[in-house]
Amino acid sequence: MKLSELTQKANRGAELQRHNRSDGELKQQHEVLLSTLLREQQLHSTATD
Repeated sequence: MKLSELTQKANRGAELQRHNRSDGELKQQHEVLLSTLLREQQLHSTATD
């Protein structure tokens, strides 16, 4: 395998890792937002009862 091919493979690997990491971060943010929204809803429903 040529050096240029190895470099391309390494670059692709690094790019995939970046995508996976940002995907994980988005999922985490989504979880936080959902739990915050649920908490807000619960607070609101107990306040109006």
